[in-house]
Amino acid sequence: MAAAPGASWWYVLTGVEGTPLAIGRVRSRPECASSPGRGQPATQVWLQVNHATLRALAQRCHPPGWQEVIAEITVKAETDAGPPNGDPSARLPVPGTLLRRWLQVRDRTCVFPGCRVPAHRADADHSIEHAHGGETTDTNVAHACRHDHRLRHDGGWTVTHTEPGHVSWTSRLGHIYHRQPPPNLTDLPEPMPTPTSDDDVDQLPRPSIEDWRNSTCMEPERPQPPTPPPPPPPPPAPPEDDPPPF
Repeated sequence: MAAAPGASWWYVLTGVEGTPLAIGRVRSRPECASSPGRGQPATQVWLQVNHATLRALAQRCHPPGWQEVIAEITVKAETDAGPPNGDPSARLPVPGTLLRRWLQVRDRTCVFPGCRVPAHRADADHSIEHAHGGETTDTNVAHACRHDHRLRHDGGWTVTHTEPGHVSWTSRLGHIYHRQPPPNLTDLPEPMPTPTSDDDVDQLPRPSIEDWRNSTCMEPERPQPPTPPPPPPPPPAPPEDDPPPF
């Protein structure tokens, strides 16, 4: 899918807590991918990195064919920063395409604590409504599913942004629930060796059945229920009636 012609490539530079710092288009392609096509792309490839990841990739060998991609992201990460609040669409009550994409990457899901509705299926909700002077910026707009949107709009709850990506919900009883931003990526894993021929592919180490059984990906075996006890023996047959005395 990533190598399909016409796919658009994007990068997301995140901070320590996973909050996006910069989002931009990637024009370079690795040697294994096709050049960008024309028209509306059907596939989007998102590359999430942070400063530590870029430094790690710069200090060791790049993946084969990815030098231009990593170099382009490194240069753009130094110049592209901040949400597109300066976009003319940010002055409208409906977020523009750039701002909405930024918020989707930042929130990932509905910002109500515990809600897992994806951001692209939620509403871009103004915490302070636009009719009451609320601005269409990343510090006043966050994604809320239709249920939680009504909770704020009609249910008496209030929403405040302590900082970008950090949202606090206050109930009608005064209880405050804070929503942390999604976590950042973990450290980079060690890459697999690149095969140089078809014979090398067959010689790559493959996990055994025992490794697969012991891996955390396999669901642990459920304990079997105890064997039920045997049924009790049937009661003895009643004795035959004695013959009458007359």
